Amino acid sequence: MGRYLLSDCSILTPLQKLEHAFIEVEGPKIASVIKREEYHKDKYPDSSYDRVFPIGGRTVCPGFIDIHNHGAMGINFSDLQGGSVEKAALHFASGGTASFLLTPGPLPFKENIENLGRIKKALEQPCPGARAVGINMEGPYLNPKYGAQKKGTSQVPEKEEYEKIIKEALPYLKVMTVAPELPDAMGVLRTLSRNDVIASIGHTEASGPQIELAVREGARLITHIFNAMGQPVQKEGGVKPVGTEDHLIINDSLMAEVMADRNAAHVDPVHLKILVRVKGIDNIILITDSLFPAGLQEGLHEGSDGRRIVVYKNDVNRLEENGFLAGSVMSMNMAVKNMINHTGIGLIDAVRMATANPARLLGIDGRKGSIKEGMDADITVIDDDINVILTIVEGRIAYDGGTLK
Repeated sequence: MGRYLLSDCSILTPLQKLEHAFIEVEGPKIASVIKREEYHKDKYPDSSYDRVFPIGGRTVCPGFIDIHNHGAMGINFSDLQGGSVEKAALHFASGGTASFLLTPGPLPFKENIENLGRIKKALEQPCPGARAVGINMEGPYLNPKYGAQKKGTSQVPEKEEYEKIIKEALPYLKVMTVAPELPDAMGVLRTLSRNDVIASIGHTEASGPQIELAVREGARLITHIFNAMGQPVQKEGGVKPVGTEDHLIINDSLMAEVMADRNAAHVDPVHLKILVRVKGIDNIILITDSLFPAGLQEGLHEGSDGRRIVVYKNDVNRLEENGFLAGSVMSMNMAVKNMINHTGIGLIDAVRMATANPARLLGIDGRKGSIKEGMDADITVIDDDINVILTIVEGRIAYDGGTLK
């Protein structure tokens, strides 16, 4: 950390755009945002900074916040070995991510407790790259009919076990996915709510009444909308039945995660456009749902849990055994770019989905997710093609593409 000046920035705060502005970084915080008409070189001499970054009119936005990813660079958050997430965190920073939630998938009870212990140790260690700000547990209380999770890992809630799992994950647990139709799923939701943990609905075929009850018990999020959810059979006469996703998307109490990969393998562009129109820009959160092969070469990779995953050019993974979709290897800057390409929304709106929205969900919007005085110095610089040039995380240079001289 030091004292930096980012000069001649096109800033997406992301609620507004400031052209030819300047950002002062001092230690871990943004010291000031200076409008063009307020900047005078004699008042802000280059010599007073440890480094001046000549941005040259490029876009500067808050560091991206990825609330749902399972690992990268061979590191699997569902089977964290070695107690370090450094390689993954550095990879995330190269894609513009400043903050992320480690997301373990569903595991049997004993393995879950042991893995959470390793994750907590990793969270307590200083780490370069993007900053891990908590845990997002995707399961284990999922409907086993939906998703690419390993067979036998989805569990039926049992009070003694889920209370122990949640207790073990605190105080780092921020989000947990639950299928509301499971026995005593409401008990899980109530326990999460009592501990200020965000309950997310996913991997589910829940009915409308079950979803309404889950919302009353505190559910606030949808896990990767349009993926791993039950589809109703068309009724006689061609009448379209109402399904789980329909109930979820119209519920104004729920924000929605979404995966926007390059070739729209996870979510069709039509569904992405429907999501934007129904939920609105402020209630959509872009995620990567990246798995351990992210950052590695294309082809077949075997995880520490034995799953064999094939990585394709279009940023998606598929299970070798059956070809099912299994998350992605994309970075957050690509999620932003893909959402723009598939829906036609503007850059400022896509950036909001990757910054201000997840920060608001997590309750950290008082320090992350926007560029203004006093906020954490989480800053991402991108070019016109949304390639990442520079990522600053709490005042640290987490990624430097070397093009700002």
